[in-house]
Amino acid sequence: MATAQLLQWSENLRIGIREIDDQHKALIAMINELHQAIVARNAKDIAREILDRLADYPLTYFRDEEGLMQRSGYSALESHREQHEDLIRRIGELRNQFDAGNSKITFELMFILKQWLTRHVNESDRRFGAYMMATP
Repeated sequence: MATAQLLQWSENLRIGIREIDDQHKALIAMINELHQAIVARNAKDIAREILDRLADYPLTYFRDEEGLMQRSGYSALESHREQHEDLIRRIGELRNQFDAGNSKITFELMFILKQWLTRHVNESDRRFGAYMMATP
């Protein structure tokens, strides 16, 4: 039986910059993959491998997104960078809790990840998308 996804891509999450939208889709897929591994109580090594990929991916993705912001002269770059650092910290917390074997906290942190990503895309990334569409 397939596990329901924690987070689904929808057009409501599209910000209009293909590269960033594709990266958001990849992040959502990894979050869902980890969620499914945890729900299915897969071997700890499998879930840990997914969690490691989830921790590594934002480092490249954020660097690319922040580089685009810097090149475009986006004035909210620093506050956006702080939000990215917050997600990296939260993923680190998730790894620590997972390693400690605390599945209840893991599910709580998965929910926090979902909320963080949804809010970040719908607010901060959407503002950047609108800025880029308005910039000649």
